Amino acid sequence: MNREDLELCISGRELISLNRKMRRKVALSKIEWRQNIREDMPNIKLRNAIVNQLSGDDNLDRTYTDKLDADTLERNGMSLLRSSHQPCPPLPCGADDSWMENAEYARLEAFAMLDAAAILRTREAHSNAPNIHAFDEQYYGED
Repeated sequence: MNREDLELCISGRELISLNRKMRRKVALSKIEWRQNIREDMPNIKLRNAIVNQLSGDDNLDRTYTDKLDADTLERNGMSLLRSSHQPCPPLPCGADDSWMENAEYARLEAFAMLDAAAILRTREAHSNAPNIHAFDEQYYGED
């Protein structure tokens, strides 16, 4: 695995971007379902309940319907990191290689979760940080 692939594997921005794309895909699927059954079902509450039930059945993962939360990401990342460092249990011949490979991928996913949690925690501070022109105005005054 070269450096660029490793950076993509542990990138929190990629994890956030993937989640955003999948949430959009789920939302578009729900809109399409609502448009398809609008004429057959005039009751809005019943139609929305059916759409919410059916939208999880068309190969869309339900884990992407929730927004990412920094606390949950950090908790899941640390749990995954701890479990990936457990010793290999007694396995049949050849299965220990698969165990080690899965543990490696679990560590990469854990690092991506921890990076995404850090990004989500500092997002507001970065967006509220003063830009380069703010210091000029403080020094020279507002003219």
